[in-house]
Amino acid sequence: MSDLKPCPFCGGEGELSSGKYDGKDISYVMCKECMCRGEFFFVSPKYASEIKAIQAWNRREGEQP
Repeated sequence: MSDLKPCPFCGGEGELSSGKYDGKDISYVMCKECMCRGEFFFVSPKYASEIKAIQAWNRREGEQP
């Protein structure tokens, strides 16, 4: 698994999480301090949602993808 960058708002520690949205499993990263949440991604056999959630959390304005 990839390392998570600090929260872009408060500098807190991010944590990979999972849950449900509209009855479907999702993955996302949430800050343990300020509780902000990154994009969420639906879990499916063809889609590595945890990796996408980490990539989205670690993406910063102005950085190359």
